[in-house]
Amino acid sequence: MKKAIYYTLTGIFFALALVACALMCLTVYRESEKHLETIFSFLLFVGVCILFAPSVVVHECGHLFFGLFARMKPVSVRIGWLLFERKKIRFSFSQVAGRTQFLPMGDKNVRKRISAVSYGGAIFNFIYGLVFCVLFFTLPYHPVLFFFELFAPLHLFEGFCALLPAELPAGRTDGELIRLFRSNAPEAQTVAAVLTVQGILSRETFDSVDENMLFGLPVVREDEPAFLSLLHLRWQFLMWRGDVTRAATELNRLEELGEYLDDYDRAQVICDALFMRRIVEGKSEKNVMLPAAAKGTCAYFRAELAMKGGNIAQYKKIAAQETATGIRALESMFFERFIQNF
Repeated sequence: MKKAIYYTLTGIFFALALVACALMCLTVYRESEKHLETIFSFLLFVGVCILFAPSVVVHECGHLFFGLFARMKPVSVRIGWLLFERKKIRFSFSQVAGRTQFLPMGDKNVRKRISAVSYGGAIFNFIYGLVFCVLFFTLPYHPVLFFFELFAPLHLFEGFCALLPAELPAGRTDGELIRLFRSNAPEAQTVAAVLTVQGILSRETFDSVDENMLFGLPVVREDEPAFLSLLHLRWQFLMWRGDVTRAATELNRLEELGEYLDDYDRAQVICDALFMRRIVEGKSEKNVMLPAAAKGTCAYFRAELAMKGGNIAQYKKIAAQETATGIRALESMFFERFIQNF
C-alpha cells in the first residue's frame, strides 16, 4: 500500500476514533449527575495519552502472548523510548511506537509462528476495543470503568492500522509482514531463513546449519533489518567453519552498513571488527576507544582482549552466560582458536 493512501486512511480513522471518544464523554456528561468525576476521568484519559499510548502497550502484550504460545522467546520489547531487554531497561530513541523482537525456540514451522505473532497485537487491540465498547453500552456508569472505556476507540484504531499493509520510515506494519509471507517475497524468505538459523542455534551449533540457508537467498535491499542479521550470522558461520577470509568480508560489509543499525548493535559490530582485524592483520589498536553501548557484551570483551587490555577470565565468564547454545559454542571456539593466543 502506498504511503499516501495509508496516511489518508489512518488519518480518517484516527479522527473517527477521537470523535467517538468525544461522543462517549458528551453522552456520559449529559446522562450522569457526577459531572466532576466524568471530567476527572476524561482529563486523566488525556494525560495518559500524552505520556504514553496504552493501545501500544496492549498491542505489544498481544505479540508477547501469541509469541509465547508459538514457542518464540522474547528478546526485547519497545514502548516508545523505553526498551526492555532481558534484565535491563534502557532509553533508546526510535521512530517506532512499539516493537517486540523474538528468537524462535527450534526451527520448525517458523513461517506459521511468525504469522501468528504478527496477528497477535491487532487481535488484542480488537478484543480490548470490542469488550469495552460493549461494557460502555450495557453497564451503568462508573468513573473507573469509564476511564478504561474511553480507550476503546483508540484500540480499534491501533488494530486497524497494524493490519494495513504498508512500509513506513519506522518499519513495516504487521499487515505488510503478513502480506510478504503470503506472497513468499524475497524479504520474507530472508526473514524466515534468519529465524530458522537462530532457531537451530537455540539448541545446536553451526554444524547443524546448511551453508545454503545463509547464502542461497534472493537479493534484498541492504537496509533490510533481516539482511543485516543475515550478514551477522554469515560472518559467525564462516568463522565457525574456519574460513576467516570470507568471514572478514561479510563483517566488513556489515560494518559499512552500520548506519542502518541501532546504537547497541552498531557498537557490537565495531567491537567485532576490531577483533577481526587482530586476527586477520595482527593489529592491536590500543588507542581506540571502545563504544560504551557495547559494554558487558562478549563482543566488547573480545575487542578488549584483541587490544591487549582485556581480562580473559572476565570474558570466559560472560561468554558462558550466553543463552543460545550455538552462540555459546561459538564464543568457546573464538577462545580456543584465537583469544587464548592473544
